[in-house]
Amino acid sequence: MLPSTAIALATVSAPFAAAATAHKRIVGGQVAKLGEFPFVVSLESQGRQYCGGALLDSTTVLTAAHCLLKNVTVRAGSIDRGKGGVAVGIASSHKHLLYYWIRNSKNDTFPVFDIGVAKLAEPIQTSDAIQFATLPTKDSRPETGSSMTAVGWGWNKTGKDPDQLLKVDLPVSSFEKCPVDEGSEAAEDTDIVCAGGGGIGIWRGDSGSPLIDPVSRQVVGVASRGAGQGKPQIFTNVGSYIDYIMLNVREKSKGQSTVNTTDDDQTPPSTGEDNSARIRQDFAHIRDLWILKHYLSIKAEVKRDLEAKLQAAEDDLVANVGQPDFATRVERHFAGFANLDSVKAAMDNDATL
Repeated sequence: MLPSTAIALATVSAPFAAAATAHKRIVGGQVAKLGEFPFVVSLESQGRQYCGGALLDSTTVLTAAHCLLKNVTVRAGSIDRGKGGVAVGIASSHKHLLYYWIRNSKNDTFPVFDIGVAKLAEPIQTSDAIQFATLPTKDSRPETGSSMTAVGWGWNKTGKDPDQLLKVDLPVSSFEKCPVDEGSEAAEDTDIVCAGGGGIGIWRGDSGSPLIDPVSRQVVGVASRGAGQGKPQIFTNVGSYIDYIMLNVREKSKGQSTVNTTDDDQTPPSTGEDNSARIRQDFAHIRDLWILKHYLSIKAEVKRDLEAKLQAAEDDLVANVGQPDFATRVERHFAGFANLDSVKAAMDNDATL
């Protein structure tokens, strides 16, 4: 789970081919009824729907990281494509710290750690057609063989944009049947859910849309990518990211969060000691990123400079955690890394940085 520093780091993430995997559609689905999935929202850019999401509270939307583009509008309370309901702009977006793109042996690219949170410019009020989503228990995942419901406005079986929200029930596959490329740095099986296949599933325009437990009504997955005809599709497992989601909600929303989770005991506010440990963990993740490892191995002087800057940033953020200028300090430190030889190229080509 991503510690608190990741939230601030996500604000300086660079986009990297973000629109390239919005290639998901609901295939073999049926039209949903108005109010059947009142927390499902559409993401629209330049007047066109391109992704989906789940409304967590009045100002927070959960979606795929690769769906978080610029100048996006969120539409809630409507099953109709591009009309009806309430439309609100996005004030800020926050991609997972470890989100980045992998290129496999076939030269295909795809995202991992593909989850993000958008904060709305104005609150959306609940109604008969608009309600907030419920999240699953931390570290939970759908059982293999169970049936989950995928929804979205993506292409239907004819390859066309449907006029209304579609739904389809998908069987959850085991990780062994999940189409993860061998040798890639893909997320582990607890971080993803594979479902669908055999002619039913997601397609273009369904990315970011929720995978829903039809019994508990919890949002258990976020549509990430397809994997070829007839194969199960990949969803980000929401239960693996509860800490990340709740930290984003708490630190970015005004006032107290109203996000619903199924945990009986809500996580108490983090202490200074907890936050310091989380920052140390964040920097351990950063040092372990493959793209930095690559550039650190090229030139000794680059390695010395980068390691010195990382250590200075880590120590400064630990010393100032909880201060009003914490996010500004994060941005300042990471902006400075771009001035180092070779590191700028790494940051320009890595979505995490």
